[in-house]
Amino acid sequence: RGDANGQAALGYMYLKGEGVEASDYHALRLYRLAAEQGHAMAQFNAGLLLKNRKLYGEALSFIRASAEQNYAPAQSLLGAMYEKGEGVKKDDGQAAEWFRRAALQGDAVAQHNLGVMYERGAGVERDPTEALQWYQRAAEQGQASGLASVGAAHFEGKGVPKDPAQAVLWFRGAADQGDARAMMSLGLAYEHGQGVARDLAESMKWYRRAADAGDSAAQNNLGNFYYHGRHVARDFAEAMKWYRMAAEKSHPVAQVNLGYMYEHAIGVSQDLTEAQRFYRAAADQGNAMGRSHLGLLYVRGRGVPVDLAEAVRLFKLAADQGEMRGQFYLGAAYLQGRGIGKDEAQAARYLRLAADQGHSDAAQALGMLYASGRGVSQDFQQAYTWLYIAAERSRGAQRERAAQLLAAAGARLSTDQITAAERSARDWAPKAP
Repeated sequence: RGDANGQAALGYMYLKGEGVEASDYHALRLYRLAAEQGHAMAQFNAGLLLKNRKLYGEALSFIRASAEQNYAPAQSLLGAMYEKGEGVKKDDGQAAEWFRRAALQGDAVAQHNLGVMYERGAGVERDPTEALQWYQRAAEQGQASGLASVGAAHFEGKGVPKDPAQAVLWFRGAADQGDARAMMSLGLAYEHGQGVARDLAESMKWYRRAADAGDSAAQNNLGNFYYHGRHVARDFAEAMKWYRMAAEKSHPVAQVNLGYMYEHAIGVSQDLTEAQRFYRAAADQGNAMGRSHLGLLYVRGRGVPVDLAEAVRLFKLAADQGEMRGQFYLGAAYLQGRGIGKDEAQAARYLRLAADQGHSDAAQALGMLYASGRGVSQDFQQAYTWLYIAAERSRGAQRERAAQLLAAAGARLSTDQITAAERSARDWAPKAP
C-alpha cells in the first residue's frame, strides 16, 4: 500500500514539477494511492485533477470523501460543484451548506462564495448584511474577490450605507491583485465621478485593464467609449471589436449593441440576420432591450418573417421588466389592435409607463389620447402637459409635430390652465424603471 503521506508528497512534486518532470498522470496515480488510504488532501487533489478532466463521477467520490473528513478546500469545491451542477444535480441549499462548513474553518474562497449566496438569496434567505459579513471575512485575509465584493457593497449601499469613496479604497486593494471586476468598478467610478473626481482618461485606463483581463462588462463599456467618441476619436470598428469580445462571453448589453450596429449598418455592412441573432441571444438571457429590439424586427419583418403575435409577446416581456421601448411598442399595439386585441385603456396604461421614463414618442401619443379622450377621460390640460414634455424631448420633424399638437391643445385652455400645465411639465422628471 505504501506510505500515504509520502505518496501525497511525491504526487505534489509531480504536479508542480519540483525535482521531477511535471506529470499530471504520475501525480494522479500517486494521489489515488494515498486517497485510497483515506488521505484527505490526496483525495481532494485526486478529485480536482479528475474534475479538470471532466471525469465528474470519480472526481465527486474523492472530493466528497475529503469533504466529509472536514478538509476545507474539498468542502469549498464540493459547494461550487453543487452551485454549478457539475457532476451533481444543481442544489443551492447543499452548496450553501458546504460553503458554510469550509467558511467556518477560515477558507477565504468559501467565505466569499457564502456571501454571494446570501446576497442572491440562493440556498439561504437573502440577507445583504450577512453577505457583507462573509465578504469582510474573506477580505480580511486579502482575498481579491472578497475585497471587490466589500467595495461593491459600499458602492451600491448593500448591507451598509452607500459610500463610493470607501468603495474605491476596497476596489483598489482588489485591483492591485489583478481582480478584473474591481478594475471594471474603478473604471465605472471614474466615468461617473463616484467616490473620485470624474476622469474619463482614468476611467478608460481601468476599463482597458479589466477588458484585457477578460471582464465582459468592461469590454462593453470600452466599446461604448469608442462608439460615442468619449475621450477618444469615434471609431466604430474598435467599438465593434470590444462589443464582439463581450458578446462572445454572453454579455447581453453587448449583444444588443452589436445587433444594433448590424441592423443599422454602423461601422459594418447591414446584416439583419446577424442583428436578429444577437438580439435573440440577449433576449434569450432575459434582457429587456434585446426583447424590445427583436420584437420590432418581427413587426417590420427585418431578418425574420413578420409575426405580430411574437412581437407583442416580446414587448410584453420587456414592458413587464420596466423597459420603456417595450412599454411604448406594447401600448402602440394595443392602440392599433396589431398582434393583440384593441384596448385603448391598456394602450394608455403602457404609454403612460413609457412616458414616465421619458420616452418622447410615448409622451406625444399619451397627450393625443388625453386630447381625444381615448382610453382616458378627456383632459386638455393633461394633454398639453404631455405634449409639452414631448416637444421638449424631441427633435426635427417629431418636435414640429408635437408643437402643432401642443398648439391645438392650448387652443382649448385658458391662460391660467396653460400656465399650470407648463409648470407641471417643467417640474416633471423621468422616473427610474
